Amino acid sequence: MLLLVTAAACLVRASGVPVVQGTMGRDEARLALAARGILEHGLPILEGGFLYTRGLVPAYLNAATFAVLGPTDQTAKLTDLLFSTLLVLVVYRLGRLAGGRRPAMAAAIIVAFSPPLVLQGREAWLYNTFLLWTALALGWLVRDEPGDRVRAGLAALVALAIDLGRAWTARRRKPHPPAPETGVALTPRPPLPTMGEGETIRTSAVLPSPSQGRGAGGEGFRSVIVFWAILLAGTSAVCILSLMLRAPTLGGPTTEIREYLRPGFDLRGLESTLEIIGSWHPWLLPVAILGLPLTRSSWRAWIAGRGVAPCLLMVLAIVAFNSFGLVRRGESRYVLAAIPFLAVVAAVSLDRVGPSIVAALSGRRRLGHARHITRFALLTVLVAVSLDPARLLADAQSRAVANTWVQAVADRAPEDLVVSFAPTLTSHYLGKTDFWLRTETYSKYVWADRPPYRDVHTGAIVIRSPAELERLLLVPYQGRTAWVVLAGPPGSEGSREMRELTRQLGALAVETRRPADGRVVLRLQL
Repeated sequence: MLLLVTAAACLVRASGVPVVQGTMGRDEARLALAARGILEHGLPILEGGFLYTRGLVPAYLNAATFAVLGPTDQTAKLTDLLFSTLLVLVVYRLGRLAGGRRPAMAAAIIVAFSPPLVLQGREAWLYNTFLLWTALALGWLVRDEPGDRVRAGLAALVALAIDLGRAWTARRRKPHPPAPETGVALTPRPPLPTMGEGETIRTSAVLPSPSQGRGAGGEGFRSVIVFWAILLAGTSAVCILSLMLRAPTLGGPTTEIREYLRPGFDLRGLESTLEIIGSWHPWLLPVAILGLPLTRSSWRAWIAGRGVAPCLLMVLAIVAFNSFGLVRRGESRYVLAAIPFLAVVAAVSLDRVGPSIVAALSGRRRLGHARHITRFALLTVLVAVSLDPARLLADAQSRAVANTWVQAVADRAPEDLVVSFAPTLTSHYLGKTDFWLRTETYSKYVWADRPPYRDVHTGAIVIRSPAELERLLLVPYQGRTAWVVLAGPPGSEGSREMRELTRQLGALAVETRRPADGRVVLRLQL
């Protein structure tokens, strides 16, 4: 059943991937440029000379797919489709360790067909990789549960490797006393016989088994302390490196951080976040609230990371960060990470508390054998109300564009100039961007040297006003042909300066092309 759900999740995500080129966004194209830089230099060095270190794992994976299958939109999205599909298996494991197989399967189905997660799975950006690794890391907090075959299997592999090493050293020299503890506790025992004596290598290293780790001993608590120490140290290192190793841009080393983070207590941000979650899956949050009684009397679960507590804490952390930590409170792409963990909490809560509620409503103290059927029925209803097939179909059809701006500039000559609202897009698809149209919020993306300012990602010269358009493009390049790629019709931008700039370009155009993706392409004869 789980494999069928996973395969269906992959098909749903892959069915909406467009077959034409030119469907990626600015961020996706930037990561694709980093992948192409890896193929050329071994490092994610962009055309503007910028070493792009954001999203190293997906960038190197994209470079591998580009090397094998070519730099197309479909190959750029391949690893994201894979990771978003594997998230179904990870959520199942989280749910099984937190509450059993029934709620695990329910949570996995919700994640497999969640419309926002399906849409995110088609984007060649960082979030799919980040979300998968976050869920995997959280899985190691939900530890020491019976039936955790993943943990037991890895423990067996570690034990086998240790015993192989001991057997090899037994051939070479007389065994020494057990070495100091190196993270895996080994019990002193007689030296192993060598393979040459016809004995079987034993995999009996004493590792914490799923059933042993649930005790109140110090091993489980110590592992939690080590985990949080590593987590805090890693987070601190990332923060320090993010501040020290910033590119020398015009906006300074902290401009991008200031634009994203602004801690403050604002209930409107919380309201926006909850509205976003409710618009996606209106029943998950109310049902997940039932999970609070599950951990009320089990404070050890919050400390040791057992049961539903880690997923519930993750949901609270994501909601708090999006509500009170960001400049743009309640932004949907950051709330997206809460869905997998919210699905686990809701499924486990309903599985445990649901029968008691049904019994109370029916005037009975207990349901007896009917509680199993009740749990199955309640989880089935939760899955049914969480699915939206019509929205999935509409999203898949909306991606089926007949042509994009890339096909609209197919007859461009190599010596023609390229002017773009998004230099990463045109540089990825066309191989270069000569000028970048940007009237505001450009300081964090340009080198801090003398004007004209250049984009750190592509080296494109920034045009910020009609005066600069005349001085930097129209006068120096008279007689040349320029192709201008705009996000929409001229004059439709939000800022007044950008509207004036695009209107002037529209007045100079000798031809206007409007592909099906909504972009506008202008051909200028300078």
